[in-house]
This record gives sequence, structure tokens and C-alpha cells, in this order.
Amino acid sequence: MKSFFIFVFLLLLVRNGNAQNIIIKGKLVDADRLDPIVNASIKIGTTETFSNKLGVFSIQIYSDNLVANGIDVDAPGFQKFHLSKVNDSSFLYLTLLPLKSTYSDNVSVTFGGKDIIRRAFENLSKNYSIEPFNQSAVQFTQLHIDENSYILNNIAQLKFYNAGYTKKKPDFQTQILQSKQMLKDFPIEMKENDDALSWQPIGGTFELFAKSDAVLNSVDFLDTTKWKNYSYKLLSKKIWKGHSVYPVRFTTIDSTKSGREGIILIDSATYAVVKINMYYNWGSRREMAKQNKGSDFFHQSEVQYFFNGKTWQLESTHSEGYQIRPHKETIHRFDFLMDAINYPETYKSVEKIPFFNRVFSYTKAASFGYSGTEESWKPILDYVRSVDFKIQYPWLNLALFGF
Repeated sequence: MKSFFIFVFLLLLVRNGNAQNIIIKGKLVDADRLDPIVNASIKIGTTETFSNKLGVFSIQIYSDNLVANGIDVDAPGFQKFHLSKVNDSSFLYLTLLPLKSTYSDNVSVTFGGKDIIRRAFENLSKNYSIEPFNQSAVQFTQLHIDENSYILNNIAQLKFYNAGYTKKKPDFQTQILQSKQMLKDFPIEMKENDDALSWQPIGGTFELFAKSDAVLNSVDFLDTTKWKNYSYKLLSKKIWKGHSVYPVRFTTIDSTKSGREGIILIDSATYAVVKINMYYNWGSRREMAKQNKGSDFFHQSEVQYFFNGKTWQLESTHSEGYQIRPHKETIHRFDFLMDAINYPETYKSVEKIPFFNRVFSYTKAASFGYSGTEESWKPILDYVRSVDFKIQYPWLNLALFGF
């Protein structure tokens, strides 16, 4: 009996001598969007840990336990994942596939912390089947935004996973807004004059534009303190794809003698969407029209606002520029990126460009110093692939845009 216990002791001693105490580290991301996966279970045998808000995890285990069991990963809304062969010296970068029936929705809201999460659950509970949402399945992240990058601050993002639950309404879209306001309270001073009535809008008048990822702070058309130079004409209500929209024509000539013309489309409940055609100095415009046989330069911005209970807040914009240049000279200094978007026949890889349009304002982009020639295309690509770009814009996932 004594020799038996000695044998068992020696066996355990040998086992502990061979088994190393190791730490496995890694990161979990959504295979579709490459977003970090929060609060996922990482399990090796009976040892378990969870990923943090960055999707990062760390787990301490004996090496023989790792070899015997592998790693099991389980996250709400994603397919379960098992990794059998693991190099214990490497940092694991694991991608999980969403469940086919998973519902995910990104919503831009005014930053409100726990109150917004609470309201989100109240909203979701009305649109999904009996199983309640697990709060651990919600990702709530405030976008990292540099105050010098011309992007609206205080935008947050919510992402919901229903872990395979069945939606009651297939067309359900999460709406989390602090309040709603009807058109009758929209503070437009109505003035009629010949200029406003005679203006004819450019095509695509009744269109509600998609939200963009970033906001350009340079547009302030709904700032009522600057409306004294504007004239408006409220048109009849129109129905566009089930929305009641109220187009408002306006024109203005400000102190810089720059003309602005546009259409405001106001959703009957919440949103105001603006389509603007801004013409630069009238003299330059006429001169350009002569040189280009009637074509000229204009800058079009689409702006979306929502009402927060007191004022209309800028939510998103989409900016495009059009310029016909005689020869190869730039009459107006206009950034190359917007030019590339609007001239696909010149820039063949234009399908990769819209990401710039949603992230940079033309002011920021113009600082690159490129005038819009084909030679400037390669330096732009080199720049976005550089380490400096990743450091300056860490929240951008270039893989989503083909880079």
C-alpha cells in the first residue's frame, strides 16, 4: 500500500512537471462587421472567462488541459465556435459568424447612457417574441471622435443581438430618440417673394437620404439665427415611399455674394432632410459656365436633423461636389476625394471611395494637398494604408471598404 501511494505521488509530480501554467490571450470580433464581441464566454474545460468591451480576453490554464479540451467560445447572437489546435504562444484573433436569424441594428442617438439602453429594451420588447433580451447581448459604444476631425461629437452606437429569437415585425427598425416634434412646431419663417417662387429645383427633389457615418459641421442651414437672409416657400405635402414630407424651397444671397438654393424635406414626425445646391461666387460661376460651354461648379450637401424637444439637432450629412475643369487646371480648390466619387470614368476604383465621403469633410480632405489629378490617386491609397492613418483614425475599419 505504501508503495502504491509513492507511485501515485511520483505520477502527479511528473504530470505537474510536464504541464505548464500558461496564459491564453486573444480577441473576438464579428465576422461580418469586424466589431468586437462583448461578454462572450471563453471556456477551456471547467475554466471560463469572458471578453471585455474591446472583445479582448485572457485565461490562465495548464497546457495539458488546453490540449485535451481545446477552446469553446459562446456569444449571444453568434454561432458557437470550437478551436482544437492552439498555439499557446500566440495572440488569438477569432471571428464568429452571426446566427442566420440574428437581428442587428446600428442606431445613432444622442448620448444618454443607461437611459438610452433602458428605452432600447422597452422598444425591443414590443417587437420580439416572448424571450427577453439579455442585457449582456447589447453592445453600447461611444464612437471615438477627434474634435479636430470635423465630425459631430456625442454620437453613440447601439448594436442589438437577439440570439436567434424570432422578430414579430420583419421590417422593424429601432428608433431611439429623445422626443419627436411635428411640423407645426418647426420654426420656419414663411416669406413669399418672386425669387423663391421662380426657383426650380434640380432633379431628385422628393428623396429621403440614407444616414451617413459622420457629420460635417460646416453646414448650418437650420440655424435660425442665420435665416434673416433667406426666403421660403412651403409647398404642399407629398407622400414619398410611405413618408409624409413637406418640401420647402429657399434661396439666399449672403454678405459674401454666394448663392445657396435648396429643398428641405421634413418627415412628418421626426426628421428634416435637406438637399442643398450651393453655388460659389456668382461671377466665378458665370465665367466657368462660359469656359465649359454652359457647365459650372456646384457643391451639393444632404443634411439630416432630428428634434430633441427644444431644438433641431444635426444628425448626419452627405456631401458631394461637381466641378468641370477646363484643361487640367483647378479653378476652385476642391478636394480630390469628392472629385473621384463623381468622375468614375476617370477613376476606375471608384467603388472603394465612398468611405472617404462619409468620414472626411471637404475641409479636412483638402488638407491632403492633392488637386484632383490621376497622379494623386496612388498617394491617397498609400496614405490610408499607412500606420499614421491608423493612428489618426483608429475607429475606421478599412476592410469594410475594400482596402
